Amino acid sequence: MEFWNILKVIFLLIFILGLMYGTLYLARKYFFTFDKNSKKLVKIKVLSTQMLMPKKFIQVVQVHDKILVLGVSDHSINLLQEINGSVAARMVEEETVREDLRNNLKDNFKDNFVEILKKNLGLR
Repeated sequence: MEFWNILKVIFLLIFILGLMYGTLYLARKYFFTFDKNSKKLVKIKVLSTQMLMPKKFIQVVQVHDKILVLGVSDHSINLLQEINGSVAARMVEEETVREDLRNNLKDNFKDNFVEILKKNLGLR
């Protein structure tokens, strides 16, 4: 093949890839739109998941100010219990305290690990 033929093939390949990317961008922008504010309206947070058997779980989910205990399998989702009011607030508060504790422990572990590593390498 000549140099110009190879250059034409490369140019056409880049042009076709550009067309595909442009089509994908336009399709995502105009055909698959969603309201960005609607994500903020529904707050769903999975607080805990416990596996009972393969493909069978119990999940504790927070939806707004309610806490739902769900039985989840590969074929269905069943509401086991709904927790309202002060119990739910206390559970959410305990979960945030646990999460803060976990984050602090991770940060302390990272700091301690770096210090021990520097000490063993003779950098300190």
